[in-house]
Amino acid sequence: MAKGVARKAGARSGGRGRKIFLILVGFVVLTMGVILRRVQGLQQAREIRDMQQKLEGLQSEQLKLQEAIRTASDRKHIIEIAQSRLGMKMPELNQVIDLPRRPLPGGRDSSRR
Repeated sequence: MAKGVARKAGARSGGRGRKIFLILVGFVVLTMGVILRRVQGLQQAREIRDMQQKLEGLQSEQLKLQEAIRTASDRKHIIEIAQSRLGMKMPELNQVIDLPRRPLPGGRDSSRR
């Protein structure tokens, strides 16, 4: 009988040790999962920050380009370029001839479509 009692006590402590081991393994796996998740979160945060900086730079460049387009398409700017670079002059009023508009054949008008 003493042997049977000893076996039961050993079996209980072996089962208890096994439970503790499984709990520790579970804790380690859980901890590793949390650490991996944090590392991935930090990497994603860095990528997001880099992309936001790139977006701000591109938006700034877009504003500069829009301003350059606005300036280049300004009538006064075009006239200055035509006069300075191309040597063109504004015509006198007596040099301008307005031609009457002829109707298109078949009664069609170019303004109607």
